[in-house]
Amino acid sequence: MVRKTKWWLKKIKVSLLKFFRDLSNEEKKIKKPKKISEQENYAISIWSMLIHNKKSDLFYNPENHECYVEYLGDGGPIYMFLESRNMRIINTIVIYDIRLGANTEQWCTKIFNREVHKRRSHFKNDATKKVNNSLEKLYERLNKKHGEKN
Repeated sequence: MVRKTKWWLKKIKVSLLKFFRDLSNEEKKIKKPKKISEQENYAISIWSMLIHNKKSDLFYNPENHECYVEYLGDGGPIYMFLESRNMRIINTIVIYDIRLGANTEQWCTKIFNREVHKRRSHFKNDATKKVNNSLEKLYERLNKKHGEKN
């Protein structure tokens, strides 16, 4: 009976590990929506290209949950706005408004958020790498500066 219990516990443990591994992998995979119009397909392809381009600036408005991309490339600037169920693409001459389905909008938001998270993490790592003083040395340096003034 003890062997059988150990076997069941091991099986449950393996099942749980597999479940959580699959769950974390599912978060990493962001599947492109199916059954979208040709306009939506072009729009989200451009969105994806510009978001992943390092020359692009990404902006987010937390009040209305809108995402913005500014790309200043060789062919002139391109601005993209992901609004509620709408994507607006502006180049120097033309403005395109593309209606998006809920799944398409959700996909665009997810890849935007993932790229912002990557850039923020990279920024934070760069900042922490530059730290070369310990807290004690910082205290001593500040103490010397403030001690000289008094």
